[in-house]
Amino acid sequence: MKNKVLRLIDKAYRSGARISKCCEILEVATKTVQRWNKGVHNDRRKSNRVNRNNALSKKEIDEIVEVCCSVKYRDMNPNQIVAALAEKGIYIASERTMYRVLNKRNLLTHRSESKIPERQKPEELVATGPNQVWSWDITYLLRTARGTFFYLYLIVDIWDRFIVGWSIHEKQSGYYAKELLDKTLKEHGIKKDQLTLHQDNGGPMISEDFLSLLREDM
Repeated sequence: MKNKVLRLIDKAYRSGARISKCCEILEVATKTVQRWNKGVHNDRRKSNRVNRNNALSKKEIDEIVEVCCSVKYRDMNPNQIVAALAEKGIYIASERTMYRVLNKRNLLTHRSESKIPERQKPEELVATGPNQVWSWDITYLLRTARGTFFYLYLIVDIWDRFIVGWSIHEKQSGYYAKELLDKTLKEHGIKKDQLTLHQDNGGPMISEDFLSLLREDM
């Protein structure tokens, strides 16, 4: 087919036709025709490449895996392993090759003998009515002076997103959080065992001042 296409294009070209137009009609890329005319006929697509002579042997691959999974190196990434081996005058593979081999064996993130740690999904909090689950946090409020802020302490009922309590202070403090929660609980007549309070692990949330309130009997 290649020779037939080249003959047709050559004939058309000698008659005054443009090569690009001929390629368009014959549905062949202009660069392909140029490559054929230069004698470069090999298909260079990745799927058609032959194995390279410098491809790693199974023995070399097994050695890379064995070294990287050893007790001494299993907690290091390929960059660190190559550097550590180089200090001893040892070279088994480049950093890029190690990454490729470990990635193929699914060993990039976990090479210990222990089980892969499983992330547990946090327990879902569900409210079927008001005053069952509250969520609170602290956010910034811009002040007139550039680069300074007030801090808004806000408690929201997740049932209807109603703001049950709030206060504004000039700093973050577990004491202020405790003060606001104590006040809000009393205003709504909520007992300690009636409510689930959701929060993150920020400083004020885990401060002794705030946690002491959660330990008190209401």
